Amino acid sequence: MLNTKDIFSAFAALFLFFQVNAQHDVLSPIGVRYELDNAIAPVKSGNTIDSLVLYNLDTLSLPILDDFSKNRFQQYNANPGDPDVVAEQFFALLDLNDLPLPSNAVFTTIKTYLLEITLQPVLTRDTTWFESTVVQYNNLQNYPVIHEEIQVYPRYILVDTLDLQKPAPDTIWINVNLRSQDSATVFLANIDEPNAWWIDNNTHWNFTRAQLPWSLGVVTFDGMDSKGWPYAINTSQSGYADYLTSKPLIMNFTPASGVYLTFLYQPEGFGDVPEPNDSLVLDFYNVIDQQWETVWKVGGTANHDFKIVHLPINEVKYLQNGFQFRFKNYGGLSGDLDNWHLDYVHLRTGSNPADTNIIDFSVVYPIPTLLKDYTAIPWKHYRNNPTGHMSQDVSITVRNSNIIAGNTQNANIRIFDDGTLDQDYTINGATL
Repeated sequence: MLNTKDIFSAFAALFLFFQVNAQHDVLSPIGVRYELDNAIAPVKSGNTIDSLVLYNLDTLSLPILDDFSKNRFQQYNANPGDPDVVAEQFFALLDLNDLPLPSNAVFTTIKTYLLEITLQPVLTRDTTWFESTVVQYNNLQNYPVIHEEIQVYPRYILVDTLDLQKPAPDTIWINVNLRSQDSATVFLANIDEPNAWWIDNNTHWNFTRAQLPWSLGVVTFDGMDSKGWPYAINTSQSGYADYLTSKPLIMNFTPASGVYLTFLYQPEGFGDVPEPNDSLVLDFYNVIDQQWETVWKVGGTANHDFKIVHLPINEVKYLQNGFQFRFKNYGGLSGDLDNWHLDYVHLRTGSNPADTNIIDFSVVYPIPTLLKDYTAIPWKHYRNNPTGHMSQDVSITVRNSNIIAGNTQNANIRIFDDGTLDQDYTINGATL
C-alpha cells in the first residue's frame, strides 16, 4: 500500500516545477499622454495607472521670444471634476464582446487540470486538462493601455484520491501568472494656454544666479530637480539632469522661410563652473522619424559673458507641425553643480545669418531694498528710527543690448509717494 507521504512528495515536486518556471509580472514606468518623459500626477498605488492625470497640450504659433522676465512654464493643476477634465475608465479583464468580467474574476495563464489518483488495485494517475477561456486583457500598469487577447485557465489544480476512506478533491491554488479583474480611471485634461511655452520646469527660473545677464531673469541648469532635490544625492554620478522643452509648434514652413532659433548662454555665472566633460545641449524633435536629435552642444568652461547662438532650421524633418526643441545639461547629479544659464530664446521666421541683434534696454538685477543694513525690519523698530535704517543711495544695474537710436534716448526714473509723483530724474541718453 502506498504511503500518503509519497503522494504528497510527488505533489510538492510538481509545485516546485511550476514555481521555478513561472514568469512573473514586472512593473514598468508609467507613461503620459502629453509626450513628456515623466508622469505628472502620482498614482494611488504602485501597480496601476489609477487616478493618473494626463494632459493634451496645445500647439503654439511662431514667433516665440522668452527673456525669462515672466513665468511661461506650463502649470499642471487639473483635478477630477473640473469642466475640461474627462474621465476614462479601463478594466483589466473583458470578454470578447468588450464587457467587463465580474470583479472577483481571477485566472492563471498556466494550464491547470484535474488529477485523479487511484490506489487500488495499483497506483494510477489520470489527468484531465481544463479547457482554456479566451479573454481580453488590459495591462493597467502603463499608459497607453496595452491590450491583448490571452488564454486563461482556472487558477487551481484539483486532486481527487478516489480510494481514500473519505474521498474528496483537494484544491491546490496557483499563485503565479495570475490575471485578475481590476480597474483604473485616467483623467484627461486639455490645455489651452498660449502664453505658457515650456512643458517642464526642472530648470531654476531666477533673477540672481547669472553674472550680468542682458535682462532681468534667466533659467539655470544644475543637478537638482524642480523641487530642489538632487537627482542622485550622495553620489558622484554624472548624466543628463535638467530639461527645458518647448510645447509642440506649428511649423508648416519651407526651407526658404528663414526659420531661426537664437539664444544666449553663460557657464558658471555666480554658481559652479562646469568641467570640460560637462555640456549644454540643444535637441530638435524629428517629426518624421519621431525622435530627438542633438543639433548643438558646448563643453564646460569658466565663466564668461553671455554668448549668442543663432541656428537655422531648414531641414524638412524639422519643418513639420508638432516640432519641438529642448535644452538639457550634462553634469553632476548630486546637487547644485555645473551651472549653465540661458536667456533670450527666440524662434521666428524671416530671419537670416546676420540677424543676430538683440534690441532691448532692461534692468539686469532686481532693484535692491531701500534699507541700509537689512532686507527687512519689523515695523515698530523702523518707526522708532526710520532715518538711521535708510540708505542714502540705491544702485540699479541696466543694460543696453544694442546702441541704436531707439535705445539711446533719455530715460526717466520716477519716485512715487503713496501714488503721488515725488521725484523725476532724467538719465542722459548718451550715458545709456
